[in-house]
Amino acid sequence: MTATAGILCAVTSAFFNGSFAALFKTEEMAVLNISPVVFQLYVSAGVFLSSWIVIPFLKYNPEMLGDMQIGRTFEFSPLGLVGGFLLVLALYGSFQAVDRIGLALGQGIWGGTAMVVSYIWGVVVFHEKPSKIGSSVGGLIMLVLGVAFIAFCDTIRQYVSKKIMRGRIDADVEASIPLRLELDVAASYDDDEAQIIQRDAGVYSRGVSWAFFVGLSGGSILAPLHYVPLSQQGLVSLPSFGVGAILTAP
Repeated sequence: MTATAGILCAVTSAFFNGSFAALFKTEEMAVLNISPVVFQLYVSAGVFLSSWIVIPFLKYNPEMLGDMQIGRTFEFSPLGLVGGFLLVLALYGSFQAVDRIGLALGQGIWGGTAMVVSYIWGVVVFHEKPSKIGSSVGGLIMLVLGVAFIAFCDTIRQYVSKKIMRGRIDADVEASIPLRLELDVAASYDDDEAQIIQRDAGVYSRGVSWAFFVGLSGGSILAPLHYVPLSQQGLVSLPSFGVGAILTAP
């Protein structure tokens, strides 16, 4: 496979990976009020059924991967099952995260985390060498900072909002607004903020934790396939991958 084809496949994968969870937030799903666990079961069933679509294309597997020693007939892959299990973990966590913090925030966290985890698998564990190590490390650092900002954006917003409100109260005091009014405004603001924080902080933190969990498991999905023999690489492992997904679905 050429570098251009590989990049095209990666972009296509990113598109579908960034879109599957959106179906859970559609109006139809909101009306049905389906549990994330149940929806994840449907997704696992879809993974299992679609994984067998590759069977007619197995004969092209060696040409696609550029190695004529790679298998072109179906062969059961135990490590494919492991990959399917990791996919189920990622799917389960993704719907739990989306249910708590939304798709945009959840996808931002688990997408960046998955890329960092995949990079560690490739460079540290499998000793792959990027063509420009400095640029890759720099990009990784920016990615980590971006993920951290996304994860804690709500905390930053609350901090900034509180500072702004305090500044307004101080300005009102300097303008000789009665002290009683200042205290009432401050108390009202603090009570409202405390109620919001108490109600949302637990849900938000659990959602962020689930998103990081998705990135950890999702970034490791392909790692087991690194150890499969040549006869099970590429498309050959996908049916076993689908079997692992449906067997381990909740």
